Amino acid sequence: MIRLDIGSLPEGHSHWDLEEDVSELDVVLEGGRLVSPVNISLEIDKNDDEIFLVGRATVRAELECARCLEAYDLVLAAPFEAVLLIGEGEDDRENLIRVPGGTSSVDLTDQVRTE
Repeated sequence: MIRLDIGSLPEGHSHWDLEEDVSELDVVLEGGRLVSPVNISLEIDKNDDEIFLVGRATVRAELECARCLEAYDLVLAAPFEAVLLIGEGEDDRENLIRVPGGTSSVDLTDQVRTE
């Protein structure tokens, strides 16, 4: 699981770098395999009960050329965004993750996996 510790986030802007084992994503790559940890860079803006995340996940893949069958490496990168809303309330924003009050960490695995 790719977890972000929201309990220790300061108000305002911060930057976090996370590294997780590729097995945490449970991704099958057709024609290759993921061979490095997943590196996640997050820009975080916390404003009371809203936390805005803009991130980028990168991982190295080993692929096989369909023409010559030689193996080669390729770095895959995917940007993602999410808004964490702590507590109750009506909101229909895209990429919204509702977080119950008192929660100390949030699982970002699905946001990273889908990108």
